Amino acid sequence: MMNSLTSYVTVASMNDSRRPSALLSPDVLRQLRAAVEKQSSSEQSDWSWRLAEIDRALGDLATAASGYAACANDSAARFLFELMSGEATNSEPPPEGPRPVPFVLLQDFLPAAELAAVREAVDRLQQHLIKARVGRGADRRIDLEARVGHAVAGGPELRGLLLPRVEHAIAVHGILGRLGIAAIATRTSEVAVASYITGGKYGPHRDEYGQSTRRLTSVFYIHDEPKTFAGGDLLLHDDQGSGKGARPWFTRIIPNRNAIIFFPADRVHEVTLVQCTSTDAMAGRLAVSIWFHDATAQPFAQPS
Repeated sequence: MMNSLTSYVTVASMNDSRRPSALLSPDVLRQLRAAVEKQSSSEQSDWSWRLAEIDRALGDLATAASGYAACANDSAARFLFELMSGEATNSEPPPEGPRPVPFVLLQDFLPAAELAAVREAVDRLQQHLIKARVGRGADRRIDLEARVGHAVAGGPELRGLLLPRVEHAIAVHGILGRLGIAAIATRTSEVAVASYITGGKYGPHRDEYGQSTRRLTSVFYIHDEPKTFAGGDLLLHDDQGSGKGARPWFTRIIPNRNAIIFFPADRVHEVTLVQCTSTDAMAGRLAVSIWFHDATAQPFAQPS
């Protein structure tokens, strides 16, 4: 399977209606990478760009950055190198090429004691977890085709523990400027806990849609280590661009405990299928999402 460069071209030219996440599991991507690497070797040519794109889709951001760095004379590759290596200061990619979701990923976000306090606060919320819904307001509903999991609003204790730290990180790391987001109002922030165990997923969606005033999404991973689950990766889907590398593709973010990621709320993303060795919600893919709204938005009343 996927044993030729032709297979790569076939998959890479998919249109937007066939999400690559539905077809490209990490196992398939690894086979794809081996095929491209073999083709590169046999032709004695440079396939750094293609390999870097596959590494990005595998979630190996450091290797992807090195691959893009090898394409030093390509403006799209320079932008992707900066994004994958955490050095991007501009959210706008070159006019031609892929249009990946800009993001800022911070590892080791909280000191151990504060992380433990967040986990304890979430544990106290566990009894209130309900089946996760999609949509907002009157449109909120359970849709097992789109999302399978459990969720609960964060509550004042969790907000008090996390919001000051998150707001400080946004300021210190210049996250709004790096993501091309205008001013946000912290008073309108939403906090929610989501747990995904076996069968859990969240299909391609945007956090900002319709009349939503969400502007910034952050996801803070607080699962156990060592992990008792597989999958649950965050896929950030490229917009369709033009020219070299212009096709539906994605950046994979593999959940790491105590890491937090920020990205624009209007970009398409998804959570891949989860397999878990436990039915305990606290043992699955456990994360806290925080959404920040436009600075002019009215305070948002979170659903209970």
